[in-house]
Amino acid sequence: MRSPPVGPKTFFDNPRFEELLPQARAELDDTKRREMYVEMQNIVHDNCSVIIPIFSAYGHAITDKVARPKIMASNWGHDGEKNAERWWFA
Repeated sequence: MRSPPVGPKTFFDNPRFEELLPQARAELDDTKRREMYVEMQNIVHDNCSVIIPIFSAYGHAITDKVARPKIMASNWGHDGEKNAERWWFA
């Protein structure tokens, strides 16, 4: 999870995480590797911000207050996961 030169969008920067990641990838002992990944997961949990604009496993609604294109994507649910971009308030 090394940051690209321009930086990540969340500006996550944790020296301990950066130290653990290559060590965990190279560790052959399952128990030690697991402990490292658990520590990294806790670092991410405790220190990272997450922006989730929408989450919906299943969404069903009927209203005339929302409009959408006549042709919708069928490759994924929610109009190809583009409903936030393609739908509008009527």
